[in-house]
Amino acid sequence: FFSPSNSKGNEGRCTPLWQNFSRCMSTADSPSECTNLREDYFECLHHRKEIRRSNSVMEQRAKVINEKAAVLKEKIWKEVFDTSWATVEKAK
Repeated sequence: FFSPSNSKGNEGRCTPLWQNFSRCMSTADSPSECTNLREDYFECLHHRKEIRRSNSVMEQRAKVINEKAAVLKEKIWKEVFDTSWATVEKAK
């Protein structure tokens, strides 16, 4: 579950968070006192909150792009259908 070092023998990126959590658990009267430290440690390991936030931002970006594309598409089609062939012929 816990590895104090990475494959190169260096201290793992989450080791300080694990140590804080472990220290808290060994001295706390209730495990609930260490909930925030546990969440920080698991976020460091799995990046779930970061991934969820990134996905949310990308979904919002796609939504805005699609909305703008729909408006532009509607504008273009309106211009195409509002232009009569007689107007096009006169422009030549």
